[in-house]
Amino acid sequence: MKKHICTLFAALAAGCAKLPEGMVPVSVFEVQRYLGIWHETARLDYSF
Repeated sequence: MKKHICTLFAALAAGCAKLPEGMVPVSVFEVQRYLGIWHETARLDYSF
């Protein structure tokens, strides 16, 4: 059974190995622009 699960997982992971046709990854990404202080604007308390 483990062999079948591993084979299925490998097949699913192989489907995500490349970009779809026509998609181009971001070439210029400004990391410093997104680093900094993040503020919590709301907190939702869950009962569970």
